[in-house]
Amino acid sequence: MERLYEKFADRGDFQILTVDVQEGPKTVGDFLKVNRYHLPAVIDSDGQIAAAYSAQSIPLSVIIDANGSLIGVRLGRTDWSSPAVLRGIAALLGS
Repeated sequence: MERLYEKFADRGDFQILTVDVQEGPKTVGDFLKVNRYHLPAVIDSDGQIAAAYSAQSIPLSVIIDANGSLIGVRLGRTDWSSPAVLRGIAALLGS
C-alpha cells in the first residue's frame, strides 16, 4: 500500500487513509516508523469507522470516489503495488 500511496500521492484526486481498529496510537506510530511507512493513519478506538463500512474482518480495503460513494471493496491481503492494481487505480482516476 505504501508503493501505491507513493505513486499517486502528488495527485489532488487520490488519498489513502489507513484505519487501525485494534492497537493504540503508540503501537500504530511505532509500526509506521519501523516500516518507514508515510501513510496517514487513524485510530478507530470506538469502532465507528469499522461499523460504517460493516467491517467484519481485517484487512478490509474500500475504494471511495470523490463524491464519497463506495465503488470497491477488497477483503484480505492485496498486493497494492502489482501492475494490475496500479492500472486499475489509474483507470479509476482517469489517467
